[in-house]
Amino acid sequence: MGPRNATADVAVIGTGITGLSIAWAVARLGMRVLLVGPHSHAGKASVAAGAMLAPFSETPAGDHPASAPAEVAHRAAARARYDDWLPRLRAASGHSVTLVDGLWLVATAHGAGDLEALEVAARAARDHGGCAEPHPPSQVPGLAPARTCPAHAALWLAGEASIDSGELMGALTCLLLSHELVWWADTTTVALAEGSTGGDGPVVIRCADNERYQAERIVLAAGSATGALADALPDLDLRLPPILAGKGVSLVVRDTGFALPTTVRTPVRRFACGAHLVPRAGGAAYLGATNRLTPPGETSIDPALEEIITVVQSVGDELNTGVYHRELTGVSVGHRPYTVDHLPLVGPTGDPRVLAATAAYRNGVLLAPYIAELIAGHLSGEHPLDGHPWRPTRTIAAPSLQEALHDRLPTLIDVLLPAEGVTAPWHQDLQALLDVAARHLIGSPDDPRWRSLHRLWNQAPVIEALPVLLRAVRDIPPAGPATTPAPPSVSTKEDALVPAARTETVPAAARPRWQRHRNTPFGVTLSADGTADLAELPPQWLKHLLLAEHLILLRGFTGAETCDQFEDFACALGEPVIWADRPAMSVVAKTEPDDHVNDTGFMPIHWDGMYKPDTPDIQVFQCLRAVDTAQSGGATLFSDTTEVIADTAPDTLARWKTLTFRYQRPLAEDMISRTCPLVVDHPHTGQLTLRFTEPVPEGTSILNPPHITLETAPEGCDPAAIMRQLRDALYDPRHMYAHRWQVGDIILADNRALLHTREPYPPGTDRHLLRVHIKIAKTSGPDDTPPARTGRPPRLRVDSAGM
Repeated sequence: MGPRNATADVAVIGTGITGLSIAWAVARLGMRVLLVGPHSHAGKASVAAGAMLAPFSETPAGDHPASAPAEVAHRAAARARYDDWLPRLRAASGHSVTLVDGLWLVATAHGAGDLEALEVAARAARDHGGCAEPHPPSQVPGLAPARTCPAHAALWLAGEASIDSGELMGALTCLLLSHELVWWADTTTVALAEGSTGGDGPVVIRCADNERYQAERIVLAAGSATGALADALPDLDLRLPPILAGKGVSLVVRDTGFALPTTVRTPVRRFACGAHLVPRAGGAAYLGATNRLTPPGETSIDPALEEIITVVQSVGDELNTGVYHRELTGVSVGHRPYTVDHLPLVGPTGDPRVLAATAAYRNGVLLAPYIAELIAGHLSGEHPLDGHPWRPTRTIAAPSLQEALHDRLPTLIDVLLPAEGVTAPWHQDLQALLDVAARHLIGSPDDPRWRSLHRLWNQAPVIEALPVLLRAVRDIPPAGPATTPAPPSVSTKEDALVPAARTETVPAAARPRWQRHRNTPFGVTLSADGTADLAELPPQWLKHLLLAEHLILLRGFTGAETCDQFEDFACALGEPVIWADRPAMSVVAKTEPDDHVNDTGFMPIHWDGMYKPDTPDIQVFQCLRAVDTAQSGGATLFSDTTEVIADTAPDTLARWKTLTFRYQRPLAEDMISRTCPLVVDHPHTGQLTLRFTEPVPEGTSILNPPHITLETAPEGCDPAAIMRQLRDALYDPRHMYAHRWQVGDIILADNRALLHTREPYPPGTDRHLLRVHIKIAKTSGPDDTPPARTGRPPRLRVDSAGM
């Protein structure tokens, strides 16, 4: 293009992937193009994007505009355009742009709607002639999630792909900087104004460097900044709807340390994008991504630590724990532009000289060449966009806050709860509590404390605003002086043994010196201030609490500084089972292990004493040395089988009650074995529990592995399928608590209700626990009077080591 005082045929405002693609498409028509925007792409969604060409895996489940057949058809057409557009770009720019075909979509335990999302994606792909092949998660290359977040299903989408966004932006930038019909003004547009000839003449572009340019037609492709720019144009009536910004943070690691031939991701989640693991050149990988509504006026290009942690944990737990140990080489931030109805803005605005091309949201890279073609067709007059469903002047209906809260409260719970899950009753209680708060918010628009929340909703009436509103509630001042709730009264009920009662009895004398917190998804923590002694916890009360909660973590208590003190505390709970020469047994890896119990690798889930006729009732652990927080592994995993049974369909449970397993494994020179029904009654509460140990996964080798045989079962039962079903249920995050040890921690575990194992950890790691097994008699009621400490009771002698 000519000098600055020339009038361009078209000015493209914005230098993200959409703006660059439009500039190239328009220049190919022979028009003179003014491209306005920084050469640097900091803060643009394009550079932070995983750049997945994913028309089907980006299809949200449920009633959502982006799920409509017409929208899927647009995305499918955009994917098809790449097959011709990308080779042209490579040839024209002389740059290599990497594209990796295929994508794995994985449903995990973290996403409540993941399985439905896989079905939606598969149906969308097949409706458009694409490939959608279901596979077991074990066949997904690079998938190795945390054991507490198993994958449930996988879908191979051969027609989808990923592209290196950095290479893509580099190729377009190089091409346009040297293009004879493109003038690139490395500045920022601050306003548009009428030219000297009025409403039918060129539009003046005023820039931050005080330069002025003119163009016959304008294309606004400034991403999330488009709305602010439009608001600063008093001379032009554009009638653009609000344009919001979803802040995305992504990471790049230098080397994955594992094979990642193609993209592995989870589905689009409510309020979020899911977890993405995308291959990059040289063995590097892209980890993404967050999706946080950025309130109007806030456009931070810096990541928050919490956002980085969210990406790492999401990708690490759900896709591959190996990323926790890789070297971080880059962090990118971008703001995805989107509208209230989540559909793009493409075509003429209220002023026919000004077109919009923005708000592609999570599909910016996919849609860019397609949108560029639409804009070029309109400018040439061959394919006007005045009636297109993406036209910027369309009517967009915004839901009321009441409608949004009513429809989305159940899904908002999924965002608030931790990845490990929570038991169903607490899930329902939290939803009910939020519902009460929501009704108060909706019914109090004139309360000055709530006005800022109503104002935020009026600015951004989209579901992504709901988590932001919730966080804003924390800053609302209280209505009056705060009050301290009275402590709960001490219960004297003698028969509260059944866990459904969830006994809340607390010894009054100890209450000021320690606090109780509920663990997720089960169990409780008694956390002391460093001055409370274990002697303040009555053994009878502890036993009742344990039978109700199934696991108790004691942290910060004194009184177990020596092995004798620890044994005294444990033996006050009942009769110890002696495995060696004293109640306490060391649980520590050996340099030359003779069994997988003394190793650091895989351990099957099991119950202690499973090969003995007399099962211990309580496990009491104490941590002497813990795996360093900088290392992975070493957690003890507890699965509550009573919760597994509560969440099991009645017909499945009826089938489980007919099953009997035989367990065998070598130990020293003997073969030990036991036959046991799968479903048994808890001897102290009467609850149904499961007794099971899992087979060693294929490809894993351990010392003295167990051999499991399904001895009694209805005709036609598939033993392998039954074992997979049980393993999936036991490792379901709703049922499994993963305890990361700290030195001094003491855990009491109900060995009848729970099964347990531990995560593998690096050989040579200094991890040491003490463990005491306790048999208890039938208990009476809680005792709030701490008994005097006595010596250890007589010991039950068992000659050989147990599990």
